[in-house]
Amino acid sequence: MLSKNSKAMDVLVLGFTALLVIAFLGMMWNLPAAMFLTTPLMVALLLNMSVVECQDPARRRSALIVIHTYNVLSFILWAVALWGLHQDLVIGGLPISTAVILYFAWPFYTVVSGLMYAATSKWLGLVDAVDADEARV
Repeated sequence: MLSKNSKAMDVLVLGFTALLVIAFLGMMWNLPAAMFLTTPLMVALLLNMSVVECQDPARRRSALIVIHTYNVLSFILWAVALWGLHQDLVIGGLPISTAVILYFAWPFYTVVSGLMYAATSKWLGLVDAVDADEARV
């Protein structure tokens, strides 16, 4: 019989596969929404995979709050970039869709991703587990 964590991981992998298929079809049929909006959803699923094995509900909840806040902000950035595809607005000499990704999404992912990884790794006890493994060696 499969454990609860194993079933959750299977669902996340199935969801990720479905999003990859949707993104692929979007590329084949030139549907920008299918490509733009599946990107943050794939990131969200991968981040949710990182907490599946966590047994402590308090640690898991605190990590999920940070992860979901990050995912919502990420989705908003990509949605604004999608909206900007058909706008004539220019920011810093770039079309708004490109400018949102270059000026806002890129720094957001660069700075916030590292901080979020460090914080959630500490909250989930991953850092302590690595330290314990190194102490045994």
